[in-house]
Amino acid sequence: RRLDGRVVLEIEIGPAGRVTSSRIVESSGHRLLDDAASSFIAAHWRFAPTGSTLRRRVPVVFRLE
Repeated sequence: RRLDGRVVLEIEIGPAGRVTSSRIVESSGHRLLDDAASSFIAAHWRFAPTGSTLRRRVPVVFRLE
């Protein structure tokens, strides 16, 4: 099963630099990829603390080569 795709997430970054929430803005068309992108970003992405809450849109590309 070969899945490729691009997911765009809107993430909320809390004052301490952790991702506090995310939502899918553009689906890859594959729920498995959409869920993987959300889970990975929430578990592993960290940002420099800013003291305020920020929102950003980020693309996540899955491509098999």
